[in-house]
Amino acid sequence: MCFREQDNWSAPERVMYRIMRENAFPSVYEAYQHVSGMLSLDMSRPDFREVAEAVSKAQRRDSLLETLIGYFIWNRGNSTSAKASRMRSYLKDTRGLDVCGCRRFSLRFVPDWNSVVRCMTINKGFTMKELDEVCGVRNTEGYTTVGKTHVLAIPYRCAGEVKGFIFRRIDSGDGPKYLAISGLDRKSVFFNMPAYRDHKGILVVEAEFDAITATHYGFSNLVAKGGADISGDRRHQVEDAFARGEDRNYLCPDLDADSDGNPDFEKRHAAIMRSIHTIKNLAQGFDNIYVVCFPKVTDPDSFLQQEGPDRFNSLVKGAVPYWNYLAA
Repeated sequence: MCFREQDNWSAPERVMYRIMRENAFPSVYEAYQHVSGMLSLDMSRPDFREVAEAVSKAQRRDSLLETLIGYFIWNRGNSTSAKASRMRSYLKDTRGLDVCGCRRFSLRFVPDWNSVVRCMTINKGFTMKELDEVCGVRNTEGYTTVGKTHVLAIPYRCAGEVKGFIFRRIDSGDGPKYLAISGLDRKSVFFNMPAYRDHKGILVVEAEFDAITATHYGFSNLVAKGGADISGDRRHQVEDAFARGEDRNYLCPDLDADSDGNPDFEKRHAAIMRSIHTIKNLAQGFDNIYVVCFPKVTDPDSFLQQEGPDRFNSLVKGAVPYWNYLAA
């Protein structure tokens, strides 16, 4: 994907975040110390015992997530169950992802959740409380569909960091397609957000698999918002993108069918309007918003598999500025 490069000095960025990034400070506390020292200001010191406990808990959580990743990796390659076979077929035949693609996005297989619990608590030494705090995939009756219908584990990455897991069902049954672990807020950061700003901007699609498929086809800077539009708490995704220095936003919503099977242009228009309204409310002077519109009922994942990457690239290159879209 080739975006036109252009600096935008008016793009907002959190000052402390930039200081942390440029000086490789591990937390905002070190950044405040740095600024206070430059300005000869006294800074109150925190309770280091509380800090140490918080750091230890965060490290334990990261260790648990890494252990889960390893366990799911092992099951993807070694499980001989019928569910594992269906998942491999789903990734290869339905999603068009080969082994390399699965490895690139760390797509994993989740066995029966009771097996996960036994592995993490008995074999790996984590407590049930730790597992529930980080994952929390069971409902109040102690039941979960993770490991039953939702057997595909997808690490939720933002800027190269694993924030948690989302689990996807591979059948067409009722209920949500995705389930997220309790420690993951999918509305605070974009899925697949690049680690470094490269002046190309970000192309915002709807579902995580849209971003995975497009990236697999060679496109860069594809992020997913996990919903139909950017509104409500999803404004935090845009705030995070601004804080990372993103200065160009391409909106690429799905075009769904209405009850009669015809393209629901009104629904798409409403979703685009809500997204534009949210972005403009956060940064009134920000005008680098572009809209990519599909000509038929489809989504990025389906369009790429049916029409190919060249057609998709043509649509992206033909993205219109939001003011032209509104005037059309």
